[in-house]
Amino acid sequence: LESSDVLFESGQRARLDALGFGWEQISQRCPDLVYTTISPFGLEGPRASWLGGDLVAMAAGGLMYLCGDPDRAPLRVSVEQASAQVGLQAMVGTLIALRARKVGARGQRVDVSMQEAISNTLGNSQASFVMDGTIFKRAGGGRATGGADNRLVWACADGYVAWGRNPASMGLLHQWMLDEGFDPGFDAAAWSQRPVAGPGAPTREETQALDERIAAFFLRYPKMYLYEEGQGRGAMMCPVSTVPDLMANRQLDHRGFFHQVPQPGLPAPLTQPGTPFKMSASPWTVGPSPQLGEHTTAVLTTSGGVR
Repeated sequence: LESSDVLFESGQRARLDALGFGWEQISQRCPDLVYTTISPFGLEGPRASWLGGDLVAMAAGGLMYLCGDPDRAPLRVSVEQASAQVGLQAMVGTLIALRARKVGARGQRVDVSMQEAISNTLGNSQASFVMDGTIFKRAGGGRATGGADNRLVWACADGYVAWGRNPASMGLLHQWMLDEGFDPGFDAAAWSQRPVAGPGAPTREETQALDERIAAFFLRYPKMYLYEEGQGRGAMMCPVSTVPDLMANRQLDHRGFFHQVPQPGLPAPLTQPGTPFKMSASPWTVGPSPQLGEHTTAVLTTSGGVR
């Protein structure tokens, strides 16, 4: 650690302290070290000693409360998003601490909570409660905003698209329907003045009548047509992509996002995602998964000799 820049760990605080890996002990021996800890509920507060993993963080962070049908149990987002989100927050905090060190600060402790990382993903659910007391709830393919639902996922001719109603989008959608020879069945000027939630928001009955017309329009077209035509008109719309959709995505193909990577012990290469972003000074290379112990000697040699 004396020759390292960062220590990442995700153990339980009591065990780490017992092993002499508390921040106080480490910072005295390694004053320039950035010490980043990832835990379910952070290192301080009443839940600091609680156990938990991805599912617990999803629930405690509030995201499961917003996901699923209102008459059924809450749902977690797939692919362990709590772990992914806390990893991103830990990396950002660590980079900030390293930057501070370059301009004169000493090493710092970066304490990252999975619960707080998930709470950061709740979008306008937090702000709406603070501003007007609206509590968003789960509503299947949409979001319940007080007395009315705002549908977000819509069936189309070959799958689903995501589009959310807001005052600025109503005129765009109304004109699009007219251009396609479809009777909108709603007053664009009036709906452009109606907020999604809060005072003046439409009733559930009004929203249901509007949604029926929009749903009938979207069902006429495939999702990529709706996506491209909608984006061209300034409507924020995107396809709900399946895995085969992503593999055939023209943008991802143009950027060379997927790579054929040989894996030791397998007869053929595997198709796997590439880099999430491209950096000129420190390019990210895509290769096979490392074998157990493959880089141990190189790491120890770089850090001051094999021991």
